[in-house]
Amino acid sequence: MKELNGKELQGFIKQRQARQVRNLRQEYGVVPKLVIIMSKNASQAIQTYVRMKTRYAADILIDVDVQAVAQADMMAAIDQANNDSAVQGIILQLPIDDVSQTEKLCQLIAPEKDVDGLGASSIYPSATAQAIDWLLAGYNIELSDKQIAIVG
Repeated sequence: MKELNGKELQGFIKQRQARQVRNLRQEYGVVPKLVIIMSKNASQAIQTYVRMKTRYAADILIDVDVQAVAQADMMAAIDQANNDSAVQGIILQLPIDDVSQTEKLCQLIAPEKDVDGLGASSIYPSATAQAIDWLLAGYNIELSDKQIAIVG
């Protein structure tokens, strides 16, 4: 059994993403912009997590607009980001105050902007599934005929 450590691949992945963003900026004039919509009542842990995402995005030259909004305003915030041509990606930072509305709000995000892959029609894979794929690829691991356990 082999333990896989994502921290070993983090630098490589970040460098690759930075190159891709530079290419978008230089060749196509696209300035990638991500909108993160979160509850105005988000816990300190969630606020810290969003700051980490924001720093990471800044490191690879992605502009980020964090919007801390009331539950009642989330639908409007998603709609505004969906209709803003300067926005390429939207994250609905979970959890939200009314967890019963999570699926409904995730489905409102335009499929081409749902970078966390939470909506049923998203053109992106789930962020967690993508991270696992990258981790396995980084260790040159094929899954066919394998039994795996994910811990953590």
